[in-house]
Amino acid sequence: MRELSVDDVIQVKLGSRGLLVIGGPPGANRALLAAAVPGATLITPNQTWENTLHWAPSLLRYPLARVKHWLRIVKNALTVGGPIVLREPATRQITRTALRRLAWVSGRDLHLIWVDSATDEPRGRRLWLARRMLVGGATPPGWQSARVISRAKVRDGLTLRVTA
Repeated sequence: MRELSVDDVIQVKLGSRGLLVIGGPPGANRALLAAAVPGATLITPNQTWENTLHWAPSLLRYPLARVKHWLRIVKNALTVGGPIVLREPATRQITRTALRRLAWVSGRDLHLIWVDSATDEPRGRRLWLARRMLVGGATPPGWQSARVISRAKVRDGLTLRVTA
């Protein structure tokens, strides 16, 4: 096992009321970063998908899972006392707007780590969103911090260290 260098660790100062969104397109390895953040409540779409909706007709499963996932996000943002790590693609403007409003209503600081992929990864999607969102390294309005990292860095062992 190799030693971690400074370049292998992303530091995020989240605070006790922080909401960290690990965003990026499907297949960008967001789950690898979100897997182990001690002391934070982790919310992922998979938690909702795996634990519910086996009774629903297949046509309704995905929409119902999305609604239930968002209800979990809102409930946790309003009731959990500590930091929250949310694994959410956040590729749509409406999603990022909803997250900004939820952070404001719940009194949470909103942070973003965007796991970017090359334009041909994954599955040929056009992934210029992060570059457009964070032009010149500027943090988007409503977010306390934002950072873009590459899918390759995550795949190569980059880890996330969250501090209060």
